[in-house]
Amino acid sequence: MRFPKPHPESLQRVIQHLGVGSDSMVFVGDSPLDVEAAHAAGVSCLCVRTGYSASSELLKCKPAGFFEDLEAVTARILES
Repeated sequence: MRFPKPHPESLQRVIQHLGVGSDSMVFVGDSPLDVEAAHAAGVSCLCVRTGYSASSELLKCKPAGFFEDLEAVTARILES
C-alpha cells in the first residue's frame, strides 16, 4: 500500500479484487482510523472494542455498529 489508513486505498483494493460494490461489504475495525478509512471508501464499518482505542473515541466516529467482542460482531454479521 502506498497510503496508510485512514486513506481508503487498502479497502478500495479489496473491493476491486473481489469485484463487489462497496455497499455489499462490511469492514470490521477497532480504531478510529479503521472507521475513517471505511467511510472514505464508502464501506460500512462495525467496530469491536479489542484495540487500544477507548469506546468513546470509536463511537465519535459513528461506526455502523459497536460491539464489545469478536463473538458479538460475528453473530451480527452472520444474521445479516
